[in-house]
Amino acid sequence: MHGDLSNTTLAGICRALASARATGRLVVGGGGEPGSVTLRDGAISDARSPQPRARLASRLTGGGHLDELTLDRVLQDLRRGLDGSGSNSEVVDDLALARALLDGGLVDPLVIEDVLVGQIVDGMVELRARRTGRYGFEPSGPDPSQTSVRPLVDVETLLEEVRKREDRLAGLPPAALRPDTVPHLQPTQLAGADHDGEHLGADAVTVLGAIDERRNLWELARALGYGGYDLACVLADLSERGVVTLSDPAEGVGAALDLAERRSDHLDPTAVAGDTSAGASNAEEGVPDLGDAADASGSTSFGGEVDVSEFLRELSSLARGDDAPPTPRTSAAPAGDATRRTDREGHEHTGSAAEGGAEDRPGAPRSPRSVHKADEATDRGNGQRRRRRLFGRG
Repeated sequence: MHGDLSNTTLAGICRALASARATGRLVVGGGGEPGSVTLRDGAISDARSPQPRARLASRLTGGGHLDELTLDRVLQDLRRGLDGSGSNSEVVDDLALARALLDGGLVDPLVIEDVLVGQIVDGMVELRARRTGRYGFEPSGPDPSQTSVRPLVDVETLLEEVRKREDRLAGLPPAALRPDTVPHLQPTQLAGADHDGEHLGADAVTVLGAIDERRNLWELARALGYGGYDLACVLADLSERGVVTLSDPAEGVGAALDLAERRSDHLDPTAVAGDTSAGASNAEEGVPDLGDAADASGSTSFGGEVDVSEFLRELSSLARGDDAPPTPRTSAAPAGDATRRTDREGHEHTGSAAEGGAEDRPGAPRSPRSVHKADEATDRGNGQRRRRRLFGRG
């Protein structure tokens, strides 16, 4: 059996395989990465998708069903058995762990079954949403290692559970379902969270301990070993309590783009010089007009003290079609600064007349520096004459 999902549905394919009591693996394409549904005698024993998959060990410890010390001891025993078989693997399969926990009577069998069935439902929810992509069924014999532990779920029962799961997901906040949402803690609300007579619960405490305000929901699910649905439910409850805030990243990006667009319009000098209606609309909306601000003060403080008045006047002249830009106006400076600047320029250009500058030529106009130097010489001469009269010298 093979074909394209555009011509059928995953539910229809699974019903056909259940009617044939098929055993094997159904590979489902589309969605970027392929997924799979495993069947045995027409019942579904597993479903996998690229979405974060709950890990049995993490769900048992995170939910308070198994303590860390007991889990470590069981995992060490399993790894020693794997080393003895020559596999040298540090990864313990969920089914091997489930079998060891059941054999030791360490965890309620219903809890283990609930986690394993939850893995199947999570995978089916994602795969059932695919509408395009190739699919194909690969027949095989039953795997003896999975027959005693892996739960078998009737197709109709599973599809009904998938529909219920989809309805519950539709009732959750959209931000709790987005993989790129980053949750943030609210310490003031967290301090009084247990004072309402209803404690948070083991899963909530586990999730709160993992929130670092940097990792998004996808990364948290991978790190915690929680399925996407389990994590979304916990975060939705924490958000309703006010302990965690879940802001939709799309809303933050949209607000940032709007702000950037407003700033871009505010700083665009061509809009000020060439479109007077834009300035009028900005004034009506309470947005300051850059051209008016520049004419009034000669500078703008956005991004630092930058004088843009001359630039705006040149643009205005070009927009009017003038042949030449207006003569630049020099901004007034404090008298003390002008005096010090003139003195400094005079010292830097001392001796220019001796070097044969333009001011040595007869009839050449005298520059401001020459006038300033002559005034200084006259002042010095007058001062010397006053001192002679006062002290009787010379």
